[in-house]
Amino acid sequence: MEKKKILIFKKSSLDFVKENKNSIEVYCPSEMDIKNKLEYWLKTDLEIYLDKKLKVFKKLMRVDYDSFYIKSFKRRLGSCSYSRKLSFNWKIVMMPRIVIDYIIIHELSHLKHFNHSKEFWELVERFCPDFKEHKNWIKKNQNLII
Repeated sequence: MEKKKILIFKKSSLDFVKENKNSIEVYCPSEMDIKNKLEYWLKTDLEIYLDKKLKVFKKLMRVDYDSFYIKSFKRRLGSCSYSRKLSFNWKIVMMPRIVIDYIIIHELSHLKHFNHSKEFWELVERFCPDFKEHKNWIKKNQNLII
Protein backbone atom coordinates (compact mmCIF):
# COMPACT_ATOMS: atom_id res chain seq x y z
CA MET A 1 0.00 0.00 0.00
CA GLU A 2 1.76 3.14 -1.22
CA LYS A 3 -0.50 6.05 -0.36
CA LYS A 4 -3.03 7.04 2.28
CA LYS A 5 -6.50 5.70 1.65
CA ILE A 6 -9.89 6.30 3.17
CA LEU A 7 -11.27 3.35 5.14
CA ILE A 8 -14.97 2.74 4.52
CA PHE A 9 -17.09 0.29 6.49
CA LYS A 10 -20.14 -1.16 4.75
CA LYS A 11 -22.52 -3.35 6.69
CA SER A 12 -23.19 -6.47 4.66
CA SER A 13 -24.05 -10.11 5.02
CA LEU A 14 -21.07 -10.70 2.72
CA ASP A 15 -17.60 -10.70 4.21
CA PHE A 16 -14.79 -9.21 2.08
CA VAL A 17 -12.40 -6.28 1.55
CA LYS A 18 -12.19 -4.28 -1.66
CA GLU A 19 -9.37 -1.90 -2.50
CA ASN A 20 -10.11 1.04 -4.78
CA LYS A 21 -7.91 3.87 -6.03
CA ASN A 22 -8.55 6.12 -2.99
CA SER A 23 -10.20 3.83 -0.47
CA ILE A 24 -10.39 0.45 1.18
CA GLU A 25 -13.93 -0.83 1.67
CA VAL A 26 -14.52 -3.39 4.40
CA TYR A 27 -17.75 -5.36 4.02
CA CYS A 28 -18.81 -7.37 7.06
CA PRO A 29 -21.87 -8.02 9.25
CA SER A 30 -20.85 -5.84 12.19
CA GLU A 31 -18.53 -2.98 13.04
CA MET A 32 -16.88 -5.23 15.61
CA ASP A 33 -15.51 -7.39 12.77
CA ILE A 34 -13.81 -4.51 10.92
CA LYS A 35 -10.48 -4.65 12.74
CA ASN A 36 -10.07 -8.41 12.33
CA LYS A 37 -11.17 -8.39 8.70
CA LEU A 38 -8.87 -5.50 7.78
CA GLU A 39 -5.93 -6.98 9.68
CA TYR A 40 -6.40 -10.33 7.92
CA TRP A 41 -6.56 -8.61 4.53
CA LEU A 42 -3.40 -6.56 5.24
CA LYS A 43 -1.49 -9.63 6.44
CA THR A 44 -2.49 -11.53 3.30
CA ASP A 45 -1.35 -8.61 1.14
CA LEU A 46 1.99 -8.54 2.97
CA GLU A 47 2.44 -12.31 2.73
CA ILE A 48 2.00 -12.20 -1.06
CA TYR A 49 4.43 -9.29 -1.38
CA LEU A 50 7.06 -10.84 0.92
CA ASP A 51 6.88 -14.20 -0.82
CA LYS A 52 7.48 -12.58 -4.20
CA LYS A 53 10.25 -10.22 -3.04
CA LEU A 54 12.08 -12.76 -0.87
CA LYS A 55 12.41 -15.04 -3.89
CA VAL A 56 13.88 -12.19 -5.95
CA PHE A 57 16.29 -10.92 -3.29
CA LYS A 58 17.49 -14.33 -2.11
CA LYS A 59 18.56 -15.09 -5.68
CA LEU A 60 20.28 -11.73 -6.12
CA MET A 61 22.01 -11.93 -2.74
CA ARG A 62 22.79 -15.65 -3.00
CA VAL A 63 21.35 -16.47 0.39
CA ASP A 64 18.73 -18.94 1.49
CA TYR A 65 16.30 -18.96 4.39
CA ASP A 66 14.31 -21.79 5.90
CA SER A 67 10.92 -20.05 6.16
CA PHE A 68 9.29 -16.71 6.86
CA TYR A 69 6.55 -15.69 9.24
CA ILE A 70 4.33 -12.67 9.72
CA LYS A 71 3.97 -11.75 13.39
CA SER A 72 2.99 -8.96 15.75
CA PHE A 73 5.94 -7.26 17.41
CA LYS A 74 5.76 -4.29 19.75
CA ARG A 75 8.81 -2.49 18.31
CA ARG A 76 10.67 -4.77 15.93
CA LEU A 77 10.13 -4.62 12.17
CA GLY A 78 11.73 -7.96 11.39
CA SER A 79 14.11 -10.59 12.68
CA CYS A 80 16.36 -13.39 11.47
CA SER A 81 17.11 -16.42 13.63
CA TYR A 82 20.19 -18.63 13.61
CA SER A 83 17.93 -21.38 12.27
CA ARG A 84 17.43 -19.19 9.15
CA LYS A 85 13.82 -18.30 9.92
CA LEU A 86 12.72 -14.78 9.01
CA SER A 87 9.94 -12.94 10.81
CA PHE A 88 8.30 -9.69 9.78
CA ASN A 89 5.97 -7.39 11.69
CA TRP A 90 2.61 -7.40 9.89
CA LYS A 91 2.31 -3.62 10.29
CA ILE A 92 5.16 -2.97 7.85
CA VAL A 93 2.51 -3.48 5.16
CA MET A 94 1.55 0.15 5.85
CA MET A 95 5.03 1.35 4.86
CA PRO A 96 6.09 2.28 1.32
CA ARG A 97 7.09 -0.81 -0.69
CA ILE A 98 10.64 0.52 -1.13
CA VAL A 99 11.01 0.64 2.67
CA ILE A 100 9.67 -2.93 2.95
CA ASP A 101 12.29 -3.94 0.37
CA TYR A 102 14.98 -2.41 2.59
CA ILE A 103 13.66 -4.37 5.60
CA ILE A 104 13.75 -7.58 3.53
CA ILE A 105 17.33 -6.91 2.40
CA HIS A 106 18.31 -6.06 5.99
CA GLU A 107 16.98 -9.38 7.30
CA LEU A 108 18.44 -11.42 4.43
CA SER A 109 21.82 -9.77 5.07
CA HIS A 110 21.74 -11.28 8.56
CA LEU A 111 21.97 -14.70 6.91
CA LYS A 112 25.56 -13.80 6.01
CA HIS A 113 26.37 -11.53 8.97
CA PHE A 114 24.48 -12.14 12.23
CA ASN A 115 25.40 -8.68 13.50
CA HIS A 116 25.45 -5.05 12.43
CA SER A 117 29.14 -4.97 11.50
CA LYS A 118 30.72 -2.87 8.78
CA GLU A 119 30.51 -5.91 6.45
CA PHE A 120 26.80 -6.26 7.21
CA TRP A 121 26.06 -2.64 6.27
CA GLU A 122 28.21 -2.93 3.14
CA LEU A 123 26.12 -5.92 2.05
CA VAL A 124 22.89 -4.03 2.74
CA GLU A 125 24.19 -1.05 0.75
CA ARG A 126 25.20 -3.26 -2.19
CA PHE A 127 21.57 -4.32 -2.67
CA CYS A 128 19.89 -1.19 -1.31
CA PRO A 129 22.08 1.85 -2.09
CA ASP A 130 19.53 4.26 -0.53
CA PHE A 131 19.24 2.29 2.71
CA LYS A 132 20.12 5.33 4.87
CA GLU A 133 17.19 7.22 3.41
CA HIS A 134 14.88 4.28 4.23
CA LYS A 135 16.30 4.00 7.76
CA ASN A 136 15.54 7.70 8.26
CA TRP A 137 12.00 7.23 6.95
CA ILE A 138 11.50 4.42 9.47
CA LYS A 139 12.95 6.51 12.28
CA LYS A 140 10.52 9.36 11.51
CA ASN A 141 7.42 7.24 10.91
CA GLN A 142 7.75 3.99 12.86
CA ASN A 143 5.83 5.27 15.88
CA LEU A 144 2.86 6.15 13.66
CA ILE A 145 2.69 2.61 12.29
CA ILE A 146 3.98 0.17 14.91
